[in-house]
Amino acid sequence: MINTRAPEERQFLTSDNVELFYRYWPATSAGATPKVIVLFHRGHEHSGRLQHIIDELAMPDTAFYAWGCPWARALAGPARVQSIAGSFGSGCG
Repeated sequence: MINTRAPEERQFLTSDNVELFYRYWPATSAGATPKVIVLFHRGHEHSGRLQHIIDELAMPDTAFYAWGCPWARALAGPARVQSIAGSFGSGCG
């Protein structure tokens, strides 16, 4: 059975005061050298669907980051994205 690592949902404040949503999976064990992997996805996906990648890689000494969706900046965050997701056919976050 794959051990699922729980993500933290966070926001990043850009230099022009736009909050961007992202998910963060902290490392669950310390390694000799801190490691980070940043995951990107295509426009029709969302960061929540990347969970299986973190689980399958089985890298407990590595932190993972994934942005919510590529067009979230224009919509000013996940709450706004969720409220209009029906008009795009899918949500983000």
